[in-house]
Amino acid sequence: MGFTLIITWLFWSFKITKWRIFAYDQLEESDLDEFHYKAVKAKLLWPQGSVFEKTEIRNHSEKVRIDSILKKQ
Repeated sequence: MGFTLIITWLFWSFKITKWRIFAYDQLEESDLDEFHYKAVKAKLLWPQGSVFEKTEIRNHSEKVRIDSILKKQ
């Protein structure tokens, strides 16, 4: 079971970043707060700043893209 959990978490860590960017691109800037609230409530994302959110694996360009979207908020 431990191996399966590790593989699943690694898969999630890579894919959630791509999904997050895709989802942000579909939103208006004014909808970001509501999006985060609903995504956390639906357990699609961890709360911002949580230790689990920090397990997301992002390359430099993904980090820059997400940061630029969040700064517009």
